[in-house]
Amino acid sequence: MSGPIRSSVHLSPTQRIELLHAIALRSEAQPERTRRKDPRFALPDTAVIVDELCQQGAPTQRVLITGRDIGRGGMGFLHNGFLQPGTLCRFAFADADRNAVCERSGVVCRCEYVRGMVHDIGVRFDEPMPITALMQLINRAGDPCATCKYPALLSLAQEIVELVRNGTPLPQVLGVMEELVISLHQNLPADTRKPVEDATPDSRAA
Repeated sequence: MSGPIRSSVHLSPTQRIELLHAIALRSEAQPERTRRKDPRFALPDTAVIVDELCQQGAPTQRVLITGRDIGRGGMGFLHNGFLQPGTLCRFAFADADRNAVCERSGVVCRCEYVRGMVHDIGVRFDEPMPITALMQLINRAGDPCATCKYPALLSLAQEIVELVRNGTPLPQVLGVMEELVISLHQNLPADTRKPVEDATPDSRAA
């Protein structure tokens, strides 16, 4: 991607939290959103996402977007203006350390007004987000335990159950299983047993 990059919205940390909370409350009141097959996970504000927007009849825009949530099949983000459903998007994702994670293309499938100039945009990816990339993106900087990863891993494991239930061809199921196994190795401790505490001076003397 080339050309100048501008921010999709200009929000203080407090404004961002307030807007995301308002959107979350509204989403809970929309049954079709809460029943989404593709689970979504909150994006930390440390994630870096550059979006190239291609609207019909308009010049291509490159924006640094404020991500809201993300899943294997799509994502939500905030944008300072209306985006026509069907708008093509090309995303370049980076983690909190500015390391490139992956790229994905998609199409705008939802645009809802929030307040002021801000709109809540929903995008459907052309191809599923790799599980390893998803786990890297939702990890919060400064969280050594990465507790946000455990619910995500459980939800992604459930995806395999749904694939089998729906009669998905075996090669596709095995591909998802392989991705999940890699993520488990990367994100779970090798030994989950509680470490044995050192003996106390009294016990050593006994």
